[in-house]
Amino acid sequence: MKLKQVIVTSFALLTFLISSSAKTEDYQHSAHFAQEIGRSAVDPFLPITFSPEGLNGFIKNVYNLPKYGTEILPNDFSHMLQFLQYGIDADLGVSFAQSVFKLFGNKLKSASYVNAYVFADTLAPLESILKNYFSAPKTRPKQVLKTTINDVLYSSFLSQFDFFKRDPKTFFNNLSGEILTSLGHELASTQKEIQKEQLRQTAIRFFELCASKLVWSPEDATEMWRTVQLISKRLAHLMKHNIISDVDHLDDLFWSITHRFCFFVDLFGSDLPLAFYQNIRQDLIRKKGVLCKLEEQEKLITSKTEHIMKAVTTGEAKARAREVGIIA
Repeated sequence: MKLKQVIVTSFALLTFLISSSAKTEDYQHSAHFAQEIGRSAVDPFLPITFSPEGLNGFIKNVYNLPKYGTEILPNDFSHMLQFLQYGIDADLGVSFAQSVFKLFGNKLKSASYVNAYVFADTLAPLESILKNYFSAPKTRPKQVLKTTINDVLYSSFLSQFDFFKRDPKTFFNNLSGEILTSLGHELASTQKEIQKEQLRQTAIRFFELCASKLVWSPEDATEMWRTVQLISKRLAHLMKHNIISDVDHLDDLFWSITHRFCFFVDLFGSDLPLAFYQNIRQDLIRKKGVLCKLEEQEKLITSKTEHIMKAVTTGEAKARAREVGIIA
């Protein structure tokens, strides 16, 4: 898995400082920073030990560092994946998974960017983990509850009608208890569906947060558009396991990716090669990739494809102007 560390300065100045690409195994922080988190400069990302002492050490010595949210997490989601996988292995339930997304999502809010290449690579293991919570077919709790109540009422009145006439108050007290007992399993299932939906919404908010902060490396233009397509494809694939259950949510994520990519092309348009623009234009014309194929929710608005095409046209003009020396 490639790790292309991208360091972004103030968006108010609209400037970025982007480093060259590197493989994950070669990624290193400075010796000073390694000392801060109590690890060696060679291996700053040791696996988390899931014990009270190990978790306390991670929170105090790693997570609480200001640089964790601004420099490490935007370039490496391995800690979050470890937490989520531990929740599956230890059978800690949906609420634990939701708390993990909140824990790392709130920390990521301090970041000025999210490494697009890392986000793309993280979506595949995330799908593998999250499908454990959402793959089971969704029940229809309202219909189940109605059927159960009808069965209890019918059976009670059929077998105890004389008792109902003699002592209706006691009859209904007993009937209420029978209904509550019969509904126990269905109510538990309904609560699980509520928790699943809460996890789904928390995960979608995390995806949206990442999508709104994506940055790429203009030094590797051939990978930029491929990564946009890959992120879109993997987000769409989450619908297969009901992790994203509403196409409107997917459309919202695609809009965030579209605007972010167009913003990035606008900043670096003159620095990107002409072939970069030609490849994207061909894909847009052929509607290659799920980002271009997803039907727009509103026919009258400017489409995502049109937004990207406009950014490509403008960026290509800047690149040509620089090539002939019109702009520096």
